[in-house]
Amino acid sequence: MIRTATARGIIVCEAAGNGYQNLDDPVYQGLFDRNARDSGAIMCGATAGDALYNADFSNSGTRVDLNGWGWDVTTCGYGDLQAGPETEWYTAGFSGTSSASPIVTGAAAALQGMVRESLGFKLDARLSRDLLRETGTEMVSGTLIGTRPTLVEAIGLANTVAGRVTGIVTDQSTGQPVPDVWVQAGETGSFARTDAQGRYALTLDTRSSQVELTFSNYYYHNQSISPVMVPGATVQQDVSLQPLPIINIRGRVSGPGGPLAGVHITPLDNSLSQTVTDAQGDFLIEGAAALYEYSLLLEGAAGHGAVVAVVPTAGLEQDAVINP
Repeated sequence: MIRTATARGIIVCEAAGNGYQNLDDPVYQGLFDRNARDSGAIMCGATAGDALYNADFSNSGTRVDLNGWGWDVTTCGYGDLQAGPETEWYTAGFSGTSSASPIVTGAAAALQGMVRESLGFKLDARLSRDLLRETGTEMVSGTLIGTRPTLVEAIGLANTVAGRVTGIVTDQSTGQPVPDVWVQAGETGSFARTDAQGRYALTLDTRSSQVELTFSNYYYHNQSISPVMVPGATVQQDVSLQPLPIINIRGRVSGPGGPLAGVHITPLDNSLSQTVTDAQGDFLIEGAAALYEYSLLLEGAAGHGAVVAVVPTAGLEQDAVINP
């Protein structure tokens, strides 16, 4: 869900948590390794109030990007900071990475507003995170909780290096827009996703000598382009994708006693629909894109189960037949 939001250009700030855990610890088995999985969100650690070192409860690690105050934070809510009805209550005791995250969020929102005013376009989630992290104030301790946002430095760098590429992705055969195409910038890891009209937009760091964008969708051949990025400007780069042939996958499921009816067949790692074998053990999966390898999970028959690999071809025949 967060990855989808950031792909749509929404900046997401999330708390790193208060368990005083090192998220790089092997016990987490690489769960927070941004090189293996990165939602695009800004993960926020907490400092000891306004000090430039970590609060003793804040989680830490290389995945933590930025930080804010972990205590001595005032906000609306339950408290006795001033008298009056409960609708006017304030507290001076807001704390934790819960108080740090909205401070970082405010910095990200302020940076976004200044960039839109000065450049006429907005930052995407990845570049916003990178700029704030790069220009932030380092901690005096060695604990990895990111940097503290420094807006003056961040807006100065954004005005110097940010450039935007936009375009429309269409079907090469029909000319119609293609939604839900993932657009990945290989050099920076930035990504976007086309909307219902096939439109995409990415704001990138133009300091990279060459930017390569890769467009991918389940029903199309991947395609890569190398737009020429210009600092402070928007370039238009439309893309036309070649569709893959669409086929059906047919098969028969049998056991030692013959065909098996009522076996549930689930295609793994894609959006194809589940199906069930009929009285003769036959099944049909429609609308599969050719040239992929499919893994089918077979279950639901007592005493039987399997995962079957299928590699249908896209020759003249539209059906691929398997007999697991």
